Amino acid sequence: MNCMLIQYLNCPNCSGILSWNIIDLQYENIIKASMYCANCAAEYFVHDGIACFVSTKNEFQQALEYEKELTSNSTEKYIYTSDTQKAIDECIQATNKEIMNIHSGSIILDFAAGHGTLFTNLCKRTDLIYIVNDIDIGSLIHIKIANQSKDEINVNYLAFDARYSPFRNKCITFALSLLGLQHIVDYQTCLLELKRIVANDIIHISSFCPENDKLNLFVLKSKKLLDMWLENNFYKVLSFHNINYNIIYKTQAFVKGVEKEKGQKYIGKDNFPVTDTTFYYSVTKLY
Repeated sequence: MNCMLIQYLNCPNCSGILSWNIIDLQYENIIKASMYCANCAAEYFVHDGIACFVSTKNEFQQALEYEKELTSNSTEKYIYTSDTQKAIDECIQATNKEIMNIHSGSIILDFAAGHGTLFTNLCKRTDLIYIVNDIDIGSLIHIKIANQSKDEINVNYLAFDARYSPFRNKCITFALSLLGLQHIVDYQTCLLELKRIVANDIIHISSFCPENDKLNLFVLKSKKLLDMWLENNFYKVLSFHNINYNIIYKTQAFVKGVEKEKGQKYIGKDNFPVTDTTFYYSVTKLY
C-alpha cells in the first residue's frame, strides 16, 4: 500500500483518526504496519502490502497460503460461455473508454472486486492511483498475485466492507465495479457510502435476470438480492436515493447454469445462475 493513502484513511468503525506504526517501508510502499484507533480501540494491519480492515492476521496467513497453492497448482477453473465472455469484455471496453478520459492523479476504486475480472482487464495508466477492494482477503491476494508483474502501476489493495469504508469524505475520484452492488445484500447502505466517499462518478457493470425466469429469480429472492438483479428495480433504487444515472452501454448474453464439480471454483455469487438463461448487461454511470 502506498503511504500517500494514509492521509485519506480513517477508522471504518467510528471514523476516528488512525495511529500508524509502520514496520516495513520499501520506497513509498508500506509492506507491514499496524493501525490503532484511540477513539474505539479498533486495531487493523497491513501485511504483505495489503491493508486489512476486516481480517485477523491468522486469517490473512491462511488465505495467503491457500491462494499461493491454488495459483501454483492451477486448479482454478472459471465457466463462461463464449457469449458471456464477449458481453463482459464489451462492458469492460466501454468502462476503459471512460478511464481514458479521467484526469491525471485521479484515485480509482474498484470496489467488491471479487475474482478481479474488471481490474485485471482494466486500462492501466501510470498517472492514476488504483485501489482494489474486496471484503474477502483471499480474493485480494489472488488479484495481487495475478497482477504482480505490473510494478510500474500504482496499485493498492485494501480489504474492507464496502458498506463501511475507511475513506474520508469525497477522497475517491471515481469508483468502478463489476456486479459489486449485485452481490451485496445491504446494497442501499453501500450506495450511500459510495456517495459519501466518491467525488465524481461511479461506473457499475450490471447483469440483469429476465423477469420471466422464475427459478433464478426465486434463488435471488432467497438470497435477498432480487432488487439489484431486475433491471427496472435497479434503476428505481438509484432514483429513490436521488442518484442520477446514464446507461453508456447495453448488451445481452446466454449464460450457462452452474453445476458445481469437485475441485472447481466458479464465477458468480454462490454458483449462480442455477439454470441456463439470458442475462442483460449494462454499463451505467452513476453521479
